[in-house]
Amino acid sequence: MIPHPDAFAIAKTRQRELEADAAARRLVKENKAEEEMTAEPERRRLRWSARVRHA
Repeated sequence: MIPHPDAFAIAKTRQRELEADAAARRLVKENKAEEEMTAEPERRRLRWSARVRHA
């Protein structure tokens, strides 16, 4: 068996790694959301022009 202090140190290290991964995922999601927000108005313009042609 692993001694308690060693097991606790391993658990702390893994917890830090998990928290770092979660923070990185959040940053990626935020960056994707910002890119989508900037791309949406262009799509909307195309939709409006398509509607005008049909009218």
